[in-house]
Amino acid sequence: MADVFLSYSRQDLRRAKPVIAALEAAGLSVWWDRRLVGGSEFSKEIRDELDAAAAVVALWSRRSITSPWVLDEAGRGRDSGRLVPATLDGAQPPLGFGQIHTIDLSRRHSGALNDVVGAVTAKVGRGNPEAARRVQTKHRIPRGAYAAAFSIIVAVAAAVYLFLARVPASSQFKGGTVAVYRFEALTGDPESKLAARLAGESVERIFATNLIETAAEWTAPRSALDRADFGLKGSVARDGGDLRISADIVDSRSGRTLWSNEVSRSAAESRQLADEFAMLTAGVLRCAIYTKRRIPNYNSAELFSRILRYCEAGQDFFENSDQLPNLAKALVEVAPNSALAHAYYATELATFYDPITNRADLLAIDGEIKKALELDPNNGVVRWPMAKVADPRVSLAVRERYLRDGLRLDPDYPWNHSLLGRFMVKVGRIGEGRTQFAQFVGDYPLDYNQRGFYGFLLAESGDIEGARDQFDLVRSQVPDRLSWANNYEWQAELIYGDLNRATHAWNAGKHRPVTAKCASFVFKARQQGTVPSAAAIEQNCGEARGLDEMMQALFGHIDESLLALDKNLPVTAPPGQWGPDWVFERGFEKLREDPRLVGVLAKAGIPQYWLQTGNFPDYCMREKLPYDCRQAARQAVANLKS
Repeated sequence: MADVFLSYSRQDLRRAKPVIAALEAAGLSVWWDRRLVGGSEFSKEIRDELDAAAAVVALWSRRSITSPWVLDEAGRGRDSGRLVPATLDGAQPPLGFGQIHTIDLSRRHSGALNDVVGAVTAKVGRGNPEAARRVQTKHRIPRGAYAAAFSIIVAVAAAVYLFLARVPASSQFKGGTVAVYRFEALTGDPESKLAARLAGESVERIFATNLIETAAEWTAPRSALDRADFGLKGSVARDGGDLRISADIVDSRSGRTLWSNEVSRSAAESRQLADEFAMLTAGVLRCAIYTKRRIPNYNSAELFSRILRYCEAGQDFFENSDQLPNLAKALVEVAPNSALAHAYYATELATFYDPITNRADLLAIDGEIKKALELDPNNGVVRWPMAKVADPRVSLAVRERYLRDGLRLDPDYPWNHSLLGRFMVKVGRIGEGRTQFAQFVGDYPLDYNQRGFYGFLLAESGDIEGARDQFDLVRSQVPDRLSWANNYEWQAELIYGDLNRATHAWNAGKHRPVTAKCASFVFKARQQGTVPSAAAIEQNCGEARGLDEMMQALFGHIDESLLALDKNLPVTAPPGQWGPDWVFERGFEKLREDPRLVGVLAKAGIPQYWLQTGNFPDYCMREKLPYDCRQAARQAVANLKS
């Protein structure tokens, strides 16, 4: 936890940064919302940091004095005697804060900033104000340097302009402005009124940090609202001890309701309710706006309504996976000449393609891919199904090229980062896979399934606390949508973390009976500190393909693990699927010491990829092995051919 909690309006970030720098120069740790994913207000983390900080710095401005977030945070600091208020633009403190001396930072003299540092170090009980003064003095621009500094600024501005000119316009989602109207409290109780106010603020803030352009009724002129492509109108209703936010996305031209959303929580959780609603809505809208801009006839209300339904289903894959192919097909029906619509349909067909039971679907996937490429040879999205579909005719090296082409052609499409990250893990390049997922969750912070896998990769790297941060974010924001994230959490804790945490994470999720039988057996063995026999693991985990061979290796039964891995490989690692990526993770070093593993992996095309690309797995460079990776890969491929 940090020494200092900084409360401010996000619109004042530029003015807040010198305060942060001065406090850090004094040797104090400062918490501010740069570490909140996507800039959204994750209430649990805010509350924990606010309660733990020794000082609360509130930066008043004409914007922050009306922000319920800042008022609430500053009020906690005031009531506990930890508040250090300052004004950035001369704005007077709001009612209830006038009795506390407010430091004036509006005149931009170093003495005022020193006063802030001095007041904070007194609250914290430690720190070095003199070091902060030296840093300020060190960075003061001499008079004679202003001309040179101005030249540098001009050069930098030109460089930024040229850079932005190269960035695809889609990265700013132009042409997809949302007019956000005040949420109406349908009842007059204080909780409903607060939730209505917070809902609007959460939407504006979270939309902005997810690259969705908004025009809020309380800050934008009427002309901006009228020019918006569509509007968001909502209300808050009371139902006993619960509050419910309901909202509609409406087409600005026709007034037609395109999509509706509804979220409920306890009346005591109005802030969490506002956050959850805003994040779910932002996730759907970001996907929809991206899609809307790339499909012809984007002014069609019917098309955008279908896009919204498709994007909504994609938000909760577990609950709606059976709907996605038909929803994607509906896009093709209304936009038959759209490469993106055909790419989406191919993607959904490829996601559910099973080369063992649904071989005929390959023809349909090939047809959609071909149509998308005919309409737009440079479509980046269609590279996803080209890389993903389990087609044995396509090597892993070619699949990687498809994914990298997709990123190059359409860097705004986030799923290519996700699949490329998975691919890197599949071929043993876990470090690069982790980098791809870090990029993904930074660019697309509202996908909690992929965030769960990123958390697992952090745990695998040894950063168990970083992994727990990711899992905690998922749990605090979407408690009813644990899905994949829960599976990654209990496995991460079981292998790399704490058994009690693993048990708790397991109990919070929903699992298939065969998985439950295996996991319960493994938990019991871990709790008792025993090493079960290979036969006992087979009896309890044999039906859980993927877990069986993993648990055999985890408990040191290498021969049995390799046999199970070889047996289950056609199901767990067909071309384009995730493959037995666990074999490359920490905790399975004994398995990797056996060269027979390379021979098994050759049946999934993995050593072939190493040889074709020259990119060998991380463990070949990191671990002391009784064999040479390149030689073992060549031998495995030769044995497979013979």
